[in-house]
Amino acid sequence: MTVVQICTVGLIGIVGILISAVQVQNSRFAPKILAVVEPHPTDRNKLKRIAIRIANKGGASGMIRFIEVIDGPNDVVREVVYVGWLHGEPFPFYLIGRASAEIIMEPGEGVTLLRYDKIKIGYGLNKEKYVKVKSEVSEISESCVLPPDSSPVSPPSEAGNN
Repeated sequence: MTVVQICTVGLIGIVGILISAVQVQNSRFAPKILAVVEPHPTDRNKLKRIAIRIANKGGASGMIRFIEVIDGPNDVVREVVYVGWLHGEPFPFYLIGRASAEIIMEPGEGVTLLRYDKIKIGYGLNKEKYVKVKSEVSEISESCVLPPDSSPVSPPSEAGNN
């Protein structure tokens, strides 16, 4: 083999490895999560609503198991109401590849959501992620949005999705 042939074979091998790496990266469940808040009208340290925007950047479907709001210093789960769901919470649900969802939460009765609260999200089989609030908006929509091909694990009549 000549030097040119060896370089050509090596270059083809490197290109093949790069293509395989990109395919593996794009064929997994890869949720990107953003927390957006709507401040309380009278007290900027309190929150009126929190919207969790989940975009699956990967090609595979995956499960969102839970979303919790946790009191920052005490690690106590705060009670929240999921807007647009009549009976409890919309979890767990599947998020198909390249789809997105938005879950809206308001404080439960007697609960105050604060800026320093942490948001904990469970996804996949046993993965968990803490999300910090990245941005603030003047108003958040009135209901949760799941893509049409994304279905709760239980039938919609049991999940209470309207």
